[in-house]
Amino acid sequence: MNFNKFFNTLANNGFTIEEFKSIDGVNNNYIAIYYNSKGALAVITSNKDNYHLKALDALNYLKSKGINEVYINNVIQVESEVIEKGDFYGTITVNIHTGELISARGATEWVINTLKNISTPKTLKEKIKEKDLFAVTNAIIIINIIIFIISAILSRNLLNINIYVLAALGAKVNYFINQGEYYRLFTCMFLHGGLMHIAFNMYALKSIGYLTENIYGKLKFSIIYVISGIIGSYFSYKLSEGIAVGASGAIFGLLGAALVFAYNEKHRIGKEFLVEILKVIGINIFIGLTLPNIDNYAHLGGLLAGIISSFVIYPMIKKSN
Repeated sequence: MNFNKFFNTLANNGFTIEEFKSIDGVNNNYIAIYYNSKGALAVITSNKDNYHLKALDALNYLKSKGINEVYINNVIQVESEVIEKGDFYGTITVNIHTGELISARGATEWVINTLKNISTPKTLKEKIKEKDLFAVTNAIIIINIIIFIISAILSRNLLNINIYVLAALGAKVNYFINQGEYYRLFTCMFLHGGLMHIAFNMYALKSIGYLTENIYGKLKFSIIYVISGIIGSYFSYKLSEGIAVGASGAIFGLLGAALVFAYNEKHRIGKEFLVEILKVIGINIFIGLTLPNIDNYAHLGGLLAGIISSFVIYPMIKKSN
């Protein structure tokens, strides 16, 4: 059973994933929680030896948060056993080797169906549909990689791209922008200075891009990405004389979009996600301030643009959802 995929699916459907310690304070456990006005619906994973103790740990954790109305779905890995439900939790037993669902006793129907969907091999049509969910993010990544390969060939260097090649392909060069080449505020978003630069940015784009594209949808995600990238480039143009390239301004805009979502939904999904996004932003700002050759002005502009554009767009997605 791919529990990482299972928890990702829960997170994409309004659950918040939290870490908590066992009663004895020794073990760290994970729990998926769906908060509502009455209390919380939770999902944990366990095995046949510790399923009741883990359920007690989860119950105590939720009670410590002031949540009194609680129901827990306990997904238990077994060989073939059927385990009956407890007083405050339902059980779902899955085969420890194949992930096949064996039994369900008092568990939430939606959680059962989600597990079935994950454990059942997908058809080709379903795989194509799943990939289409993140079509814009994947397309942007592919475009960036293609342009990087072209720039590496022209530079005859994979690790460090020639600065004149970058300038010729559309880097942010203030002199040329002053001459009317405003398109550079857009094209510089798809250029990268070297292998490590593009590898780091594409990893970050995949991580935050999948999340925000799923939240905002393809069109609104694209609008936020482009606006953030251009505004980030404009901040760099106005506040920095150096040549600049990279998708990081747009990526910071996506972080801003995730921040807006986390802030608006904090009462539904909990404040933990908001705190995690703030941590990620803080860490990236710290990295930018401590390492050389980082365009912090582009990051700042992209972040602000992402926050502002998302505040405008967010009511639209909330209404549509």
